[in-house]
Amino acid sequence: MTAETRFRVGSISKPLTAAAVLSLVEDGAVDLDRPMVEQLDGFGATPQRWAAQITPRQLLNHTAGYPSYPDVFFELDDAEFEANDELHLLLSRYTDRFPLDFAPGTAWAYANFGYAALGWLSAEKHGAPFPTMIVDRVFTPFGMAGATFVFAEASRGDYASGHALENGALTVLDYELTNVQAHFASALLSARELGALMVALMDRMDRAPWSEMFTDTLPPGVDAYGRGMGLGLFVDSVEGAASHGGAVRGFLAYLVIVPAARLGFAFAINADDEDAFGEILEISLARFVP
Repeated sequence: MTAETRFRVGSISKPLTAAAVLSLVEDGAVDLDRPMVEQLDGFGATPQRWAAQITPRQLLNHTAGYPSYPDVFFELDDAEFEANDELHLLLSRYTDRFPLDFAPGTAWAYANFGYAALGWLSAEKHGAPFPTMIVDRVFTPFGMAGATFVFAEASRGDYASGHALENGALTVLDYELTNVQAHFASALLSARELGALMVALMDRMDRAPWSEMFTDTLPPGVDAYGRGMGLGLFVDSVEGAASHGGAVRGFLAYLVIVPAARLGFAFAINADDEDAFGEILEISLARFVP
């Protein structure tokens, strides 16, 4: 295992999708506060209460009103997904079964679907499929040459196999996340690329719109698991640290940036070992967070 070995980082995929959206905001191609129905063809294909009010900002900070779980993404196979119009298929599956839980901008619920929609928004505005867009908008400018959302690419190189901890023993897992989950859970990054991501975000954090990744953007009285929420990162109200974790079967990962100290740390493990994960996180927080 080396600094170039790729790990699945689960929901650390979300800050990558958020970065793509913010780069488009910076270029004037996306408006954070203009309704999605006016910016993404098909977003309003399945009418429902409040849907016309949803904005990219609300999807980024999980205040759009979509419920947290369950997810329909895991019920779709790639053949079905690729044979249909992506957004229309998922919108009909998701909104028909799980209508909005609350009016957009009034509460918080961690929702994968929001980042699926943001992935399609960024791809459409960039004018290329998501895997190409994320390279152009994030991986190349951020210096993350080995990063990918496509498992077939990662598996040809230095890739860490996932392990499940069952009855005290580790079992090697051999599976792929589907393309359906790409925008919010399928990124594969090495330690070097996690470092490059943190450096790139810190280089941008003093200017709009990037500064809103590190600022609590939630409405008054609303919190995210007891913390604040920026546009793609959780924000600690005391230390000011911005962070995001990731978990998919066989892998756990965590990323923390401390703006005041201009430092960050991240780690990934290729096992479902929450005790080891917790120990590493505790040691890291004690070492790096003031």
